[in-house]
Amino acid sequence: MHKTIKKAVCILLSAAMIISLSACSNSKGTQDSTNATMGSSSSTADSNTNGGSDEKVTISFYSWWADAEQEMGNALIEAFEKKYPNINVEPTYIAQSDYLSKLNTLVAADTLPDVYYLNEYLINDWGSSGVSADLAPEFKKMNINPDDKWIDTALYKSGDALYGINYGSTTIVLYYNKDMLKTAGIEAPGTDATKPWTWDEYVNAAIAMTKDVNGKGPKDSGFDYNSCTQFGTTMTNSWIYWLPLLYSGGTSIANDAGDALNITSDAAINTLQSIADLSLVHQCAPTAGVMDSAFSDTSAMLMNGQLGMFIGGTFLLGNFTKEKFDVGITQIPTSNGAAASNMVWSAAYSMSAKTEHPDEAALFLDFMADFDNTVQVSLDTGVGIGTLPSTKTTLDPSSEQYANWNKAYDPTMAEVSSGILTGASRVGENVTLKNFSTIMDETLVPAMDLVWLGSKSAKETMAEVEDTLKSKLEGSWK
Repeated sequence: MHKTIKKAVCILLSAAMIISLSACSNSKGTQDSTNATMGSSSSTADSNTNGGSDEKVTISFYSWWADAEQEMGNALIEAFEKKYPNINVEPTYIAQSDYLSKLNTLVAADTLPDVYYLNEYLINDWGSSGVSADLAPEFKKMNINPDDKWIDTALYKSGDALYGINYGSTTIVLYYNKDMLKTAGIEAPGTDATKPWTWDEYVNAAIAMTKDVNGKGPKDSGFDYNSCTQFGTTMTNSWIYWLPLLYSGGTSIANDAGDALNITSDAAINTLQSIADLSLVHQCAPTAGVMDSAFSDTSAMLMNGQLGMFIGGTFLLGNFTKEKFDVGITQIPTSNGAAASNMVWSAAYSMSAKTEHPDEAALFLDFMADFDNTVQVSLDTGVGIGTLPSTKTTLDPSSEQYANWNKAYDPTMAEVSSGILTGASRVGENVTLKNFSTIMDETLVPAMDLVWLGSKSAKETMAEVEDTLKSKLEGSWK
């Protein structure tokens, strides 16, 4: 779900109101379709929240889901329509790189879909600006208390208003090919999220699994980096992967208050340069250019033996589950002598304030955000689960839902991710830092692109952008 997010600017409600924007298909779903019904109904009759009307109501849903995520989304929609036959859902899936640009157009045209998936750092902004609806009144009508149903981090609130609900938490892990690691003579890392590899251990393992066409590695005489047939790892040049590495390196973009920089510190510069050096110095990862082309599907390449390991999101687990591949999973490595840490976040479902069918849209949103439904669909269909629970019943060890989740989910991922979520992590600054999208997309992403390419060092880059970054700090969400 997750490439570098590009910023778009949209005009909302009037020319004076501007919001900075940054941030999968079944036979009925569309890819970047302009024909899906948005915010309107194919029926003039209203349906009650129990789906009891005989008249069909069509609601629209937009998401950036692809691959396993889209497969699960479609299965959930099918289950919802079976339960509520009077409600038809028209999904539209758009490539994540184009997603917010598309929503920008729909907002400006006042034709947002009824329900949409939205990046975590935009949810309260959209709600407070009147673009997204306050879900609290709708849940009150359904006699549902969101605080009783979901964990705190799943609910995006501003005061008493509720503007979004996620159905599963996301974090970052290190995936690895067990056979390649064994062949390289490297002992596999453990599953204790508080005791991960150090960065040096990670680099050494990556070097050991990197081979050129003649079977030579980076430390062998005559090694040809340009003819590698397998790499040990990848360069994590997307912010959703290097940001948690800042945390596991004991630093961050800014301080907790969001009014002073940490990313210009020696610890942050060392962490960022170490990522680039996987390619530039150690030659155990492909270049940034190769990453953007030949290495776009890291899951497939790991399963094919072309890649030893990579740092990726828990949302990618479904790719391995679908192929019944026994992938290794562990906590991300630490650096700078810091304690284990990681990042937790998730995008969420929001509802258009202009939907003509708020009852049906809210009913659909509730169904999709209820992780118990995800578990049941996985058990019924065999579709893999690629995220972590945020519904309280699923996380209750004494519940049937918890037992079902363990049947449907990868046990190693459950063990590792549980440790991450219960202590070895923090909420990402993509949630907590105000003006995050502008800071990231206007300054940090383009600046770091030069570091990944080797055009400038991390130290030089941070010195150049320090004043700009300081000027963009606006505090943190409380």
